[in-house]
Parts: sequence; structure tokens; C-alpha cells
Amino acid sequence: MHEARHQGDPDPRRIRLPQGVPRRTALPRREDHRDLRGHQRDPAARHRQPPAQGLSPRLVGIARYRKAPPHAVRISERDVLEAAQRIRAAEGAATFGRRERKKALEVHRFGEQIVFALRGAPRSRPLAILDGACGKSHISFVARLLVLPALGIRARIVGVDEAPQRIATCRRIAGELELDDMEFHAASLADVVLPGPVDVAWALHACGPATDQFLDRAVAAGARWILCVPCCHRRIERGFEEAGVPACGRLRSRLSDVLLDAARFLRLEAAGYRVDAVEFAGGDITPRNLMLRAERTAAGRPPADAAARLARLARLFPDLAPSGPTAR
Repeated sequence: MHEARHQGDPDPRRIRLPQGVPRRTALPRREDHRDLRGHQRDPAARHRQPPAQGLSPRLVGIARYRKAPPHAVRISERDVLEAAQRIRAAEGAATFGRRERKKALEVHRFGEQIVFALRGAPRSRPLAILDGACGKSHISFVARLLVLPALGIRARIVGVDEAPQRIATCRRIAGELELDDMEFHAASLADVVLPGPVDVAWALHACGPATDQFLDRAVAAGARWILCVPCCHRRIERGFEEAGVPACGRLRSRLSDVLLDAARFLRLEAAGYRVDAVEFAGGDITPRNLMLRAERTAAGRPPADAAARLARLARLFPDLAPSGPTAR
């Protein structure tokens, strides 16, 4: 049985404030600052107006961005979720469950990187965009419906995937949404015939060697901006013993992933790109959350030591020996 508090004792559940300090000012409500997952909420979000009524569904979510300069554009999770639901409905699916919501969060984070990368892109002409190993083209459809219009960018998007059934799905979605500036090809990245040079190339979770094929094709096509999130990696077999790495499969597997991405980083640098490696999303959204974000330098000149660093890495681990256009 709890002991009764003496009269006048402060309630431990209450916080005593200095005299004259309004409680509302001193103790803002938690929900004013964090979303349902506990992430910091944008303070300006409470004061934003909802989208104007009567807009075409194609434009819902864009009205609030229309007057913002490119560097100030922010794409909200809610708008990406709405776009993802439209895409899912166009696919003919009757449900939009937890898996689809998680994918929408991943697409939102990728969309933020598109905004960052293309803030200086030209608006005077349509951009040519390559979506490599596109799957169902979640990124490209959300970019076309929401991200690119928010940035004031027109584009022609080409999606490429080796799976004919996925390409058929993409074509059906594009037809349902009346997106005639998107085309899809069932082909390998090495063999596909592109309409012309590429301005932007992106790939989300291109599996295994598809990541390297994508990077080679993006560089060969002259892409100025490259956004690439590798997926499952091929295994490096040679060099671990010589380097003294313990014979532990888990350690070697993780080190193999890092070494492969490091080699890709250096290959892009050697091809004349300024490269960053960023965690574009939290590990709770996707464990494969490392993005290689590259922009071709104005002169297209690689750092003096990029090729030398790559060669040294390949001498230690021969499976990293470069090949293709990014090896020059």
C-alpha cells in the first residue's frame, strides 16, 4: 500500500515552473515535434496549408512546391505515399499494406537524393533519364508524378530490366496514368539501345553484377548525374588470405561488400566524377542503404590518384580488377 503524501508535498508527476513562465510555452507537446516513428518533425509542417481542392489527382501534392526555388523543395512522406497508392492502383493491385508503405518510405528517401542532385539541373529542355534494372520502376513513377514536377523539370524516362513480366507491368502502369514520356525495354543494360545521350541515371537495388553493368552503361551514355544503390554483392574470393583477414565467413562477406563499393567509388572518380557515398535511408527501412552519388566534373577530369588507388586495391584483391567504361 502506497504511503499517503503529506499535505503540501509536490506531486512527482508535475513539474514546478518558475513563476511567470506559461506552462504551454515551457512544455510544448511531444507530438508537436516528432512523427509517429519518433523522428524529428519539420516545425513548419504544422503551418502548411493542405493541397488546393479541385486539383487533378496528377497534381495533388505539387501545389505547395510550385513556387519554391529548387534548393528549397522538400518532398513529404505523405505526398510520396499518395503517389505510391496511385501507382499501386494503376498496377491493378487491391491492397496497399505494410510492405508497400515501407517501400514508399524508401522511395521517399531516394526522392530526397534526386532533389539534392538535380537542384542545379537545366530547366530549358527535357532531361534524358535512365532507370537501370528498374523492376517495377517505383522510383521513376514517383519521380515523374511528384519529384520532377516539384523541381520544374521535364524529362524523358527510359526504364530497362531483363524481366519481361516486370516491363509489362511498368507499361501497364504508364498507360493507366497516361505517362507518354516514359518507355520501358526488356533487355540487359549492356545490350539495350538507348534513344540518345543520358543526363541522369539511377538504379535502386540492382542485384549483383547488374550494378556494375549499370555504372558502365551510365558512364558510357555520358550521364552527368548518377544515383546508384547496390543490392546483393558478388563475393570476393581472392586476396583475403594474403591480407591477413580472418577466415570468418561473416566478416569476409561484409568486407567484400565494402571493398566492392569502394572499387565502384574509385572507378567513378577515375571516369571523371565527383563521388559521395551516403546512407540515403535508415537501416530500419532497408539494410542496403548505401548510395553512390556522382556528378561529372565540369572538365571531366579525374583526380590524379584515382586510377592509382584503384590499381593498388586491385593488386591486393584481384577480383576488384576494373573493366568496362569506368575502368579508363
